[in-house]
Amino acid sequence: MDLRSSLERLAGLFVVAIAVTAPAAVARDLPTHQRLPLQMDFDHCALAAADYGNQNLQGRVRLQLLIRKTGHVYAAFVHSERGIDDRRFEHCLTNQAVLWVLPPVELDYSRAYQITLVPGGTEIDFSNDTYWSGQHFAGPGRASVFMPDINDPPAPAELNVKAAQATLETSDFATQAEQGIAELEVRRYPESIQTLRGALQANADDTLALRGLAVALAESGTDLREARYLGEKLVAMQPDSEASHEALLRVCLAAGDDVCAYAEFNSARDASDVNPRSRALSELQGLTEKAANRLRTAARSFVQCTGQKGDEARALCVARRCLDSGTAAFADELGGLRGTSYQPSDWRAARVSEGRIVVERPLENVKDRRDPRWLVKVGDSLVTLTPTNADARHITLQHNACSVTKAPQSWAKDLLKSPLAPGHAAAKPGTQIEEPLDKLVEAKGKATPQP
Repeated sequence: MDLRSSLERLAGLFVVAIAVTAPAAVARDLPTHQRLPLQMDFDHCALAAADYGNQNLQGRVRLQLLIRKTGHVYAAFVHSERGIDDRRFEHCLTNQAVLWVLPPVELDYSRAYQITLVPGGTEIDFSNDTYWSGQHFAGPGRASVFMPDINDPPAPAELNVKAAQATLETSDFATQAEQGIAELEVRRYPESIQTLRGALQANADDTLALRGLAVALAESGTDLREARYLGEKLVAMQPDSEASHEALLRVCLAAGDDVCAYAEFNSARDASDVNPRSRALSELQGLTEKAANRLRTAARSFVQCTGQKGDEARALCVARRCLDSGTAAFADELGGLRGTSYQPSDWRAARVSEGRIVVERPLENVKDRRDPRWLVKVGDSLVTLTPTNADARHITLQHNACSVTKAPQSWAKDLLKSPLAPGHAAAKPGTQIEEPLDKLVEAKGKATPQP
């Protein structure tokens, strides 16, 4: 046998070996033992920074970890930074973070991990290069890195979008849905939507992809109607999961649907698996407080409008009390942006069905017309206003007179800790919201107006 045929035979055996072993490599099992953050992970990055000339690291870097319920970190990025903007150093940190395996929990979650860096001490260098160059033998040492207590996460902070997008790292085992969630977390909405749609094409019942796509569509303002449909589908599939209710809560907040937001916050808070995601939920508490406050004030306005005859008259009365000054302010806002004047017209009302009225107040100038519009649901003892277009949502969230009344100082704390639903066995006097608002949440996710 000549040399050429021998080489061809060996090459064929090599190709067969690859074909046999490759599937096993792809299907490898992930480590089951915990791999917590170690000091050497951060020292490695600090030494690398010193090697390329940056020994003066000083400040804080807050990492954000996206974690499977098994504890595996499938993505990481720099959430915010203070005093440090070395992207090579931060990339090193996120590369290390996707190696970690934290304790398993009931569902996937996101958590912050903040490290602190301080200048090193004096470094003595008696090398020939230093001696003959005339430099002083005493120089600054590399930075020291201090790890946090893993059970003591930092306080909420504003996302540095530029740093987050520049440092995002996903693990090689991340699924398509997890990659989409990672893109969503750093607010790359177009890429996230495309990736999550691909995940749903592969598996229409992928709950992680459903959750991510609903939030991405809502937060980016791409399609609130589809976001609402996906959120409600997710809640129907996982009615007892905090993550499902949190996703629909985000959609409702983006849509300005206060009734839905209040109901979903309560449902998420009462879910059995709320603990791992409790910090993420608490970040939505302030917006939910404002939504509940608008509902309470609208309920008071309705009481003052009960003397009006007919549903349409009562709906118009409440709309004027809550939104009359807001629509005028929005008209001024539009005029300033476009260098022209918008004039608010009279309020109009049209009955859609029994107890459901559409109200609008056109804003017009010579070349343009805007029609902020709300769906008003009138009941025996309450009325709710739900915006149906972008202008109405903006007015509801930014120029709503029914949101100016402040809630009691204790209400924010009670909202998370005390059951608010009427008739709840653990309800206590002083922790419940007024009766008109409580009637809005007769059952979780029930009686929610459609956008």
